[in-house]
Amino acid sequence: MAQIKKGLKAEGLRIFGAWEPLAHRMRLGSDNPDRGIAENYAWQHTEEFIKGLKQRGINLYITHFSKGYGITAEAEERENTRTVARLCHKHGIYVGGYIRYSTFIPETFKLDDPQCVERMGSIGSRGRPRYFSQSWRYVPCPSSLEYREYLDKLIGIGIEDIGLDSLHVDGLTLEPEPYACHCPRCLAAFRAWLKARYPTAQAQKRRLGFTPLDYVEIPDMAVYENVTVPLPVVKDPVTQEWMFFRCHQLAQVWKFIVHAAHRRKPDCFVQGNAAFYPHINPFWFYAKDLALLAEAGSEGFFTEEIGMAPALYPDGRLHGYFETFKKLRRLGLQVFTYNRGPDPDMVITDPEQLKLATAHQLAFNLDAAGVFIGRGDANKWPATVPEYMAFHRDRRDLFRGTAQAHDVAMYFSERNFALNCGAPLVTQHLARDVMMRGHLPFGYLLETRRGAMREFRAMVLPEIECLSAAEAGDLAAYVRAGGGLLVLGANTGRYDEFRQLHPGNALGSRLGLEWSDTSSAFTARVGKGRVAFLPQLLTPAGGPADLVGMEQKPLTPFNDIRPEKWRMPLNAVEMLQLLEWAAGGYRFNALVPNTVAVEFASQSNPRRYLVHLVNFDLERDVGPFEISCAFAVKRAQAFTPDAGKPPRVRVIRVKKEKTLLQIDGFHRYLIVAVTEA
Repeated sequence: MAQIKKGLKAEGLRIFGAWEPLAHRMRLGSDNPDRGIAENYAWQHTEEFIKGLKQRGINLYITHFSKGYGITAEAEERENTRTVARLCHKHGIYVGGYIRYSTFIPETFKLDDPQCVERMGSIGSRGRPRYFSQSWRYVPCPSSLEYREYLDKLIGIGIEDIGLDSLHVDGLTLEPEPYACHCPRCLAAFRAWLKARYPTAQAQKRRLGFTPLDYVEIPDMAVYENVTVPLPVVKDPVTQEWMFFRCHQLAQVWKFIVHAAHRRKPDCFVQGNAAFYPHINPFWFYAKDLALLAEAGSEGFFTEEIGMAPALYPDGRLHGYFETFKKLRRLGLQVFTYNRGPDPDMVITDPEQLKLATAHQLAFNLDAAGVFIGRGDANKWPATVPEYMAFHRDRRDLFRGTAQAHDVAMYFSERNFALNCGAPLVTQHLARDVMMRGHLPFGYLLETRRGAMREFRAMVLPEIECLSAAEAGDLAAYVRAGGGLLVLGANTGRYDEFRQLHPGNALGSRLGLEWSDTSSAFTARVGKGRVAFLPQLLTPAGGPADLVGMEQKPLTPFNDIRPEKWRMPLNAVEMLQLLEWAAGGYRFNALVPNTVAVEFASQSNPRRYLVHLVNFDLERDVGPFEISCAFAVKRAQAFTPDAGKPPRVRVIRVKKEKTLLQIDGFHRYLIVAVTEA
């Protein structure tokens, strides 16, 4: 029997998933049209299939474990899970089990608990919510202790009995209004949470305007509005607190699940599908506070964001899971994702698109090659790029032990976007696109981790309207100590953390600067640092507020801003110039076409930088290009999984503290390893 000793963290992730149980495939009535449902299911449980995964470089196979049909009803299929686990371990592959948090199926769950709906089910403002059009799937109450007991028992079966090495927890979300649970348990928990946050009558009046809180109600926004889409601005303090409370609820559920797995198997690789969609209000829509979820101790998350699959758009924009990869990698978390195209129903099988999708993950994700799911080559095998999988497996020295090497950080405040998911959210998207096309060494820094600001040369504030006094003070101190700041949007610093107007601009006043709706772009030195201001990013359709207004017309009260409707700002060059001035320059300047995405990483052993380059143009290769380094380079070498020899790298010392690297070009994916002199 093959022995698994290193662990997924050391080996890196190369994943395939086929996790729907037979009962669910039958219920949905859909599967591969060229193979019968039962035949396709059986094939994925054979030794030949497992050996085929191994041969294709897969080291983690996520199979079915529980879809919420109940422990008794799923007993037979668990034996099939056991078979897969045994075969995977025999051939040196880790095995993960799919488990669903956010739905259960009473039709069969009642074999275990006839009162499961009453004891475990949510009650929304329009009755008991179901999972979209699948009316047989009910939604659990996040306050139900009985449901947690069930999850704990289920996780014990998977890890202790079957021997799962990983848990893929789907549905790590809470339902949005009007389907959010308003049951008596959640109401009591909400009141208790409010009282703990505001324990005195004075604090309650200052925050909510009234006291006591014994009879506070859950705000039922569905009474007057269609709230299945995010509200643009949330002003009512009780509604704000309800959003924050639901994020707390989900974080508590996630901590419970992660702990249930780790106490049984400390090295169990736990990741959850928290529905990362950059174009919506994460607090309102899915009760997702990334900072809180990241504290649970999981190894990663899953993203299935629609419209962001790696692609080159006709107007030259690069789309991909850049934001999610960059944010989570900064937190030391790996990301699982589908390998599908811009059309969410399209599973990628074209070789060049597969190379792009895989390269995009290897460059930006944390040592992971995602989840390849769905129909594959000849409707039989998962569609992968063998040479890329082998490259990731065999060149561990290029992927293991890396950290981001970013000079610029996008200041990311989920609360800011939760309270206004209109212009601030659009500004962030536009700023990200500008920095991607500018090939900047940039990442994201969560507001809760702002103590690490000094690791960056500059911070970008994309219309961060809501800044607490403490945040404003920390940002001002960062600038005075030598940091750079690019302020995008006149509203930055105008409100406090609850979107109440500051007496004056909280950030501007601390920096000794002023900006308003009529201000022009400017630069200023503050202490040892630099501040640049840009009133707004302008697109062919107008500024961020104009884009939001366009989206408000078709639906009431607010529609999400879809990625395909974003446009590159007309003043992108001005933004890049202001940011470079604020940062005082960068360690790297990659002189490559706009069709290339660039990511920067570093290693301590060996001590070097790794510049990842991904060519998004499926029609042509990248010709000779240069990378300028603001330091003396001792050695530089290129590596690629593409056919042929790696391109030659010429190291040209321009002056004592500047080096020019000249590279012959590449096809799809290239890593340039740079050792400082």
